[in-house]
Amino acid sequence: MPLFLPAFTMNNKPLLSTLTGSNQKTKIELSELFEAYAGCRANKRNTMNALSFEVDYEQKLIELREEINSGVYRPGRSIAFIVNHPVKREIFAADFRDRVVDRVVNLRKQWLYLLVIMTKSIR
Repeated sequence: MPLFLPAFTMNNKPLLSTLTGSNQKTKIELSELFEAYAGCRANKRNTMNALSFEVDYEQKLIELREEINSGVYRPGRSIAFIVNHPVKREIFAADFRDRVVDRVVNLRKQWLYLLVIMTKSIR
């Protein structure tokens, strides 16, 4: 399943187009991926997944941007494991590159929510 960024709408038009006056599809910028990578790396730096991504992270982020913008990005495999503290539970952890994509989407959603709030408060 390809990645689709949230399609927020206002008056049956894409919200970003409505607020910016643009009819172009929004593309993921490399700077957004670097920002998301830095945020993901903060808490997962010593995991094997993060360490293997970090070896050539610039090239991997460029490839990830191309996959997303061309519409061929597919989420990778997740791992599952059980932790016992504080309570026993099963954890499903996404691949590190998928965490980066998830963070980009969430950063964009925050920005869109802020635009909506500002737009509605001005009216």
